[in-house]
Amino acid sequence: MNEVCDLDELEINESMEVGRADIETDAPDVAPHAFRIVLTGGPCGGKTTALSTIADYLRSLGTQVFMVPENATIFANGGAGFPVHSSQEHQMCWESSRILCQMGMEDSFIRIAKSSGRPTVILCDRGTMDAAAYMDNQRWSELMEQMKWETDMIREERYDAVIHLETTAIGAEEYYTLQNNECRRETPEEAAALDEKIKQVWKGHPHVEYIDNSTDFPRKIIRVVEAICRILGMHAPTSSGFFKNFRISRKFKEVMPSLCLRFEEFFVQTDFLKNSSADNSQSVRHRKQRDHTSELSLYTHSTR
Repeated sequence: MNEVCDLDELEINESMEVGRADIETDAPDVAPHAFRIVLTGGPCGGKTTALSTIADYLRSLGTQVFMVPENATIFANGGAGFPVHSSQEHQMCWESSRILCQMGMEDSFIRIAKSSGRPTVILCDRGTMDAAAYMDNQRWSELMEQMKWETDMIREERYDAVIHLETTAIGAEEYYTLQNNECRRETPEEAAALDEKIKQVWKGHPHVEYIDNSTDFPRKIIRVVEAICRILGMHAPTSSGFFKNFRISRKFKEVMPSLCLRFEEFFVQTDFLKNSSADNSQSVRHRKQRDHTSELSLYTHSTR
């Protein structure tokens, strides 16, 4: 539902524009920042859904979002999964290769983001330290020494924040499943133990948010979005889905450049679906924006 304060013609969504302004800069000599955020946690914690929801929400605000996939899954799907029954040397080679690949992917995404000239949020499906949860302390220390890495270098210095989604095997056991991920093998007990290990290896990072199972799953995902918005200094979606809109005079638009105010003009249309009800409102939001050479349209499906 939208409340519109009619001041004149040009419509601006206040909550969206204020949120976006917080991560934009007009300084010509400052490279745009790439915010690197890790989503981690035990198996079946909701990372996949959370990543998609966060990306959709931030993109609806006009924010550039890149998503770095979990490369352990990429390795497995390519036939180079973890060599469980092989030698320790083979296993160490796999772990170091996977971490190198992950860092290479992250660094490439960062370079692309900075070259775009736009502030960017880079969402990482797991981070470098997750590997430590799958190894004992001695083997992890050997790997770090072999690769000449330091813990703070691959943990604190690589990521701006970490979001830990607790596995459903803790407190929501009835929802724990292996069916939605072919690479998942852990029993609920193993998943709970792994969740705790992952929590411990990321503990040294200064900005960690823990999202437990104290609410239902839809609310859990909303809490993830709220945590990301707090980290970025952006407005989170309200629990009621209520937005304030204002119309401002086009005369004011003409003087905005002289006031050093940055603005963007776009078209927004929200269509409510026929199967919506008072308890389950579904809508499709169309956001269209033109520049000098092209037109970009973004469609977002929302359920409240």
